[in-house]
Amino acid sequence: LKKLKNVGLDRITFGMEHGNEKFRREVVKRNYSNKTAIELMKIPADLDIIFTVNNIIGFPEETRELAFDTININREFKSDNATCSILIPFAGTEIRQLAESHGLIDPDYICTVSNSSEEGILDMPQWGKKEVAKLRNTFPMYVKFPKDRWPEIKKAEDDSELFSKLSTEFVSTFWSKADE
Repeated sequence: LKKLKNVGLDRITFGMEHGNEKFRREVVKRNYSNKTAIELMKIPADLDIIFTVNNIIGFPEETRELAFDTININREFKSDNATCSILIPFAGTEIRQLAESHGLIDPDYICTVSNSSEEGILDMPQWGKKEVAKLRNTFPMYVKFPKDRWPEIKKAEDDSELFSKLSTEFVSTFWSKADE
């Protein structure tokens, strides 16, 4: 990253597959420790490189509680932004096979990038797609706002007026600083 910074790179994006090591290893098939991820994510901040962490929620077998492991690891990073998408289980991937084996998706269903609309594709019995979408919408707030604001953010998941108020505060507090 130092070499990249020297040639003018000042923005970078990383993917955080999941914040729970066991889930990440067994379901997402990525084997690295949270300690390693946190140490690596310190590098761009130390080099004053603007960086975003892209996250995915809505994996087969995932619960809201497991998704909060991803939120919590993001809180360890000094990223400029944290985005969140809902899983799209593309054909030919192991995660698609897992979703099919759990009966969460019809094997004939074709996923496209345009499937990333308001709701996800998988409607899991332990965590419905509407609930996944609510957390996706508020994910950056949970990452950036202090934990004592979490009850308010939880209410905003179902209250559009409160969500709008918090979104405005979020943008003015965090995006404005990143633009400077």
